[in-house]
Order: sequence, then structure tokens, then C-alpha cells
Amino acid sequence: MQEELAIAVQIARGGDRVGAIYKAHQSLENSLSKFISLVELATNDQKSSNSFDPWEELKVQVAHVNFGVSVCLRLFSEHRVMQSSKGCETVEVLYTQKKSATERLRCFLDLIKGKLDGMLSPAIVLVGGRCLQRVNPESAGFFVRSFLANVTNSSEYDVRDAAHARIMECVVGIQSTFKEVLPSLLSLEVECFAECGNIMYPLDCEVAKLRKWISDNAVEELLAYEATCKRRCAEKNTQIMKKAKHRESLISSNNGIIEKQYPESAQHPVNGVSESTNNKAPNTQYSSLQLLLNPFRLEGWRLHASRVAAVLICILLLKLLLTGALKLVKNTVNAMRSPPRRQRQLTF
Repeated sequence: MQEELAIAVQIARGGDRVGAIYKAHQSLENSLSKFISLVELATNDQKSSNSFDPWEELKVQVAHVNFGVSVCLRLFSEHRVMQSSKGCETVEVLYTQKKSATERLRCFLDLIKGKLDGMLSPAIVLVGGRCLQRVNPESAGFFVRSFLANVTNSSEYDVRDAAHARIMECVVGIQSTFKEVLPSLLSLEVECFAECGNIMYPLDCEVAKLRKWISDNAVEELLAYEATCKRRCAEKNTQIMKKAKHRESLISSNNGIIEKQYPESAQHPVNGVSESTNNKAPNTQYSSLQLLLNPFRLEGWRLHASRVAAVLICILLLKLLLTGALKLVKNTVNAMRSPPRRQRQLTF
């Protein structure tokens, strides 16, 4: 499976991103199918005759699924349209245009969760949360928080049966392994909630619960990181507001300059013609040349030397052409009507 996903990455680098998407999703669904088969085999009481251990193979398959999800989400684009799913359920869920990008990502992650016996690995939560953060930071924060709330529940590891406990250890990891990635997940949650401005879930309200999973130094570092993220986001929002106000002031100042330069047009933008112009129109005096060139007294006619010269030249040319044509027609008619001349006879 690693080789297939590596090929998909190479195809994407070569320019065929659509082909890489199909290749990656097909490989991911193959890994999920093998995971389901291994779960059925591992939970079966019948022991295999050889040295094959389905539980160890299950851990390997979870790693393949983690890598497959990572590649699929790296290739994901919310604006890409796939003409066909080619039988891949994950492609249909992730690239359907009937839902928003946030809903598609959540449905994709829920589909993976259902295939993994109702659980997600920390690696999938990290890559899925990062992808959601680019689209909807608040949704990403709630996604990570929901995962942490389920896993850090004291009764979660005291599961209903031994088989489910072993599957959880394969997917989520044992408690010692999960504690190693917990600070990264909490950092992602802090970033998402700080970016969207959500202040309803601060970490200081869960310090007592966090100290059961991570060290005191890690808790203090997370609290300091939360304060830093909030300060950076506040500064960023302040800069955005300053730029918006500066842009509005520039627009208003430009409008003021235009009103000073064109007061009449600014006062009467709808009618298009000022009242003073309409009042002066009847009193406008026209010369004989203006009446000749503009007999209907249309507004907006301006006399230029080149325009007058062109009109006069056209009139002269038309007169010459008409005169020559009339003479030619007259001569032709006269020649046709006159009797033929008598031929002279010579006498000797």
C-alpha cells in the first residue's frame, strides 16, 4: 500500500492530479477493506495454524490507513470537481458538490471512523484537523475536542469487552502512546479556537483533568501557548480593522475630490444633465454654418476645424461627381437621338 500511495504522489507531482486522487482513494479503500477483514479474523476464536498474528498485522494496517488518509487530504481541494467517483465511496463523499467543504470533510472523517470500528487514530485526527482548520477553524476545534473528550474519558479504556480494547489499542494506541501525542492535539485545538475567536473552551478550565494525562510542565507550556495564540489573533484582527478603516477613508476622500471637481454631476447623478444646462439650452444662438451642419440643433455638437473641413470637402466632391455624371448622361442621350451624318461623295 505504501508503494501505491507513493505512486499517487508521483502522479500528482507529474501534473495528473485527478489520476493521483483516484489512485490514492483506491489504495485507502483497499487498506480499509483489509482492516475490516483482519478485525473479523482477530476477533474469531479460531487460532491460525501458522505463526501469523492478526493483531500485529492489524497495527500495520492501521499505519497504512493513516498514511492513506494523509495523502488523500493532501490532494484535497474544496474547489475541485470530480466527474465520477469510479466506484470509490471516499471520492463520492469528499468531492460531492451538494455540500460545503466543511460538511464533506466531516463526512469523510466520519466514514473513516465507521470503517475503523467507531474510532480514529491520533494521526488521522491531526491531519484531518489541519485540513479542517484551513476551511473552518471552529469546526476543526470542535472536531479535535470531541475526539479528546471521548478518549480521555476515564471509562473509555475500561471497555465492554477484551476484543474492543485490543482494537482500540491498535487504532488509538495504548495510554502511554496516546499521552505522547496529546500535547500536539491540544495545541491544534488551541490554535483553532483562538483563530475563530471562540473563548468558551479555555484550557485553564480543564487543568485538573489534563494533569492526569500530561506533566505539569506540558500543561504550563500549553497555557502559555494559548495566551500567545490569542494575542496573535487579536493583533491580526486589529490590523485587519485598521486596513479596512484606511480603505474606507481613501474611498471617502476620493469621492470628495470627485464632488469638488464635478459639483453639478455630483448633485444630479441620476438625471445626467444639470438644471443649469437645461435652462441655458433654449437661449443658445446658432450661426448659419452651425445650422447648416446641425439643422436639428442637437446638443453636444462641437465645431472643430478638421470636422468642418471634412464636411466641406465631402460636399465639393459630391458636387463634382454629380456634375460629371449629369454631363456624361446628357451627352450620351444627345448622341443617341441625333441622325447619322451623310457620307460625302467625291465627283471627278
